[in-house]
Amino acid sequence: MITLQFKRTGDGVFVPHVDVLRSLNRTFRRADIEVEYSKGFNRHMALKLTQPIPFGVADEDCYASAKVISELSCEEIFHRFSASCPPFIALTGVYETETAPSLSGIINASSYRVSGKITDEQASKINGIRDYTVTNKKTGETKEVGELIYSVKAEKESLNLTLAFGNVNLRIDLLIEQFNADFGTQYSVTDAVREKQYIKDGEKFITAEEYLEKICRAKFISKERTTV
Repeated sequence: MITLQFKRTGDGVFVPHVDVLRSLNRTFRRADIEVEYSKGFNRHMALKLTQPIPFGVADEDCYASAKVISELSCEEIFHRFSASCPPFIALTGVYETETAPSLSGIINASSYRVSGKITDEQASKINGIRDYTVTNKKTGETKEVGELIYSVKAEKESLNLTLAFGNVNLRIDLLIEQFNADFGTQYSVTDAVREKQYIKDGEKFITAEEYLEKICRAKFISKERTTV
């Protein structure tokens, strides 16, 4: 079982989750990397992506798992896949594990960076939020989300957040819309970038990347990532 770690940036923020999946399918075929298919009537490449993020948000920490039948090393998979993938996908790592890591079911949080200038007063109000309510403008549904905001740090030119993600989820687009309504900020969903995904490990969070490091039996990491 292999897990790809990749970035989806640039025009890729406007590519829907299902089309990212289709792009990964085509890339495996172009790269001549044989992947196991489902056994049902409508057979399809058995790829497992982590859960989708809102349309327009860039993602620097995506994961997709598949059972590769080809006898290739992680390094060979990395170079073949990188040479064949569309420009909005940039592979950053390949991990080989004994079994499927099932990341979509165990990831609990995501961290985000949102660019945009705000005043000292606006930053102070955002940093001071405790109990907080978000209203979905489309449905009118109101939700108390204070416990789903794990960390918040607002500064004059950036907003850094760690939010619940996965089975219990706080959407970054709804939260910054609410900040705009409550505090007069002018954040846009396209100003947001997901930086990391996290898994609860006892009393602390570890990154999905650290989790894969712990369970993998082989890996290959891009030189660009190791030099950052």
